[in-house]
Amino acid sequence: MIRDSSLSLRMIFTRNVVWWIALSIVTPAVATRAQTLMPTPAPATAPSAAPEEETIIPTFETQKLARTYILDVPAPRGQITDRNGAPLAQNRLSYNLVINFPTPLDFSDAQALNFAKEKIDYAAKLIGRRLRISDDAILRHYRNRGIMPLEIAQNLSQQEYEKVKGDLPAGMMVRPVYVEQTFNAMLTGKHGEYKLTFDKDGRKTSEKLVTPPEPGYNVVTTIDLRLQQLAEKALEAKAKRGAMVIIDPNNGDILALASWPTYDPNLFVPSISAEQLKMLQDDPNIPLLPRAYRSSYPPGSTFKVAVGIAALEAHAVYPDDQYQCVPAIQVGNVTFHNWKKSDRGALNFVQALTESCDTWFYQVGIKTGAAPIIDWALKLGFGAKCGIPLRGEAEGRIPNDEYMKATHGRRILNGDIANMSIGQGDIQATPLQMAQAMGIIANGGTVYQTRLVQQVQTFDNQIVTAYQVRAKRTLDLSSGTLDQVRTGMTDVVNGAGGTAHQASLDNVEVAGKTGTAQWGPKHKERTAAWFSGFLPTDQPKYAFAAVYEGDVGSKVHGGSAAAPMIADVFKEIYHGEKLASRQQRRAREQPEVRRAEPVEEEDESD
Repeated sequence: MIRDSSLSLRMIFTRNVVWWIALSIVTPAVATRAQTLMPTPAPATAPSAAPEEETIIPTFETQKLARTYILDVPAPRGQITDRNGAPLAQNRLSYNLVINFPTPLDFSDAQALNFAKEKIDYAAKLIGRRLRISDDAILRHYRNRGIMPLEIAQNLSQQEYEKVKGDLPAGMMVRPVYVEQTFNAMLTGKHGEYKLTFDKDGRKTSEKLVTPPEPGYNVVTTIDLRLQQLAEKALEAKAKRGAMVIIDPNNGDILALASWPTYDPNLFVPSISAEQLKMLQDDPNIPLLPRAYRSSYPPGSTFKVAVGIAALEAHAVYPDDQYQCVPAIQVGNVTFHNWKKSDRGALNFVQALTESCDTWFYQVGIKTGAAPIIDWALKLGFGAKCGIPLRGEAEGRIPNDEYMKATHGRRILNGDIANMSIGQGDIQATPLQMAQAMGIIANGGTVYQTRLVQQVQTFDNQIVTAYQVRAKRTLDLSSGTLDQVRTGMTDVVNGAGGTAHQASLDNVEVAGKTGTAQWGPKHKERTAAWFSGFLPTDQPKYAFAAVYEGDVGSKVHGGSAAAPMIADVFKEIYHGEKLASRQQRRAREQPEVRRAEPVEEEDESD
């Protein structure tokens, strides 16, 4: 028997994204949420006189005389879709097992408990599930809402449903419901009212839909469902903990926003138990943390891209200038090492970026000075929230003199600049910020407002709110600097001395930068292994950042841990396409740039 159904939403994939789109969080609704009991006393005069309704406190005694219920009718929920209209969340039918008490409601407390417990025990044996419902809960329901079904088992599995659907005694039924998995106020709609009238003996005399519900809005995101699925698949296969962000560098749209590990949001519907919540909270891998935008890490050598831009734009170095890539240099009373033990000789910028030579960047960073590095880091979007409509976005950190004085009691020193030049020390960045910075470099210097939602629309596709593509500003980046950076990042993946050969693809050219950095208390340091960049190199369509969180004491590196995850994603995206020769690619016309409107590591593993 199918009765009393209500609508809501269930996530089918991309649980990270849909669960996070929480412009406002609400608790899930159940089928008979917010019932208002409006009983009418028996008429004192002639039976034909129209009864005068009044609101009274529902009790066991008044329940028997109640004549009118105003029931809440949940509105059809809106959907969250990807950029192409594919649902990221949609309705899934589930079943709850309920007890119907006989009317009129004249059981004593003992009789109500005996009736309910008999059904509960039978159901528990039938489905093989332990059902815990207190006597107080049974009596409270019977006295105040006895005319309505009492739920005793929620979210029956398909196997449980098959067991019970044809084998239930009188007084029990399986009720279909739709399980809410996306908590967004825009999706809620406006609830309606349904009026039921009973006579004093509990027989229904009329029913009427007084106010029809108004459907919720649909939210169209910028997410590409296929990319999101591939990103989650790569993280699941290759990372115990980590994150991946992919954006469109030509408009700032977020195409994938993935974190790992994740959790099953079904646990929260209709509500999560204290034991299950504690288990999630105590999990050392922190599955409740959306690392893609809420975690910040030292960026390691990926930050050398920003340092190189600062040095070239400040004319502290020029493309042909060479500095020695030695195993170590002395800065003050501290020895700073290169990740390679051998002397690599004199290198220019492209060669130093390709090989990720630490000692080259120590020297150039100190010559450039802290101010230009900080300035260009901020211009690239580090140290500030990207502004997506999700709560808890981390700001990251670009340390300046004020920060250093407040934290360490001193201004920035050369040793701090050396650390900054290889993305360590006090610098922190989120995967989202890193992808945004790569997008700015890929498109030639335009800073777009990062966008996660395209628009909110009604069920009949009328736009309620639109979030337009917005170019916030254009950086004054010289073409010479851009060419140097792009050439170096291309050689990181494809050049002989590059550190990201495991990201190289047969049918598309990738540009990127690896990075490996340690953070955390001494003797408990963990490693963040990065790979960030863009592709195709000549006409970029995707900018990305991937980070792999290593365990305490683990030896993971950007080139061997993060780069392969990116390769896995884009092998699928570019499957079957042919790769043009480098000469053909270089000869193509560059895309038009939209202007703004008023640790020691093994080779190839940095």
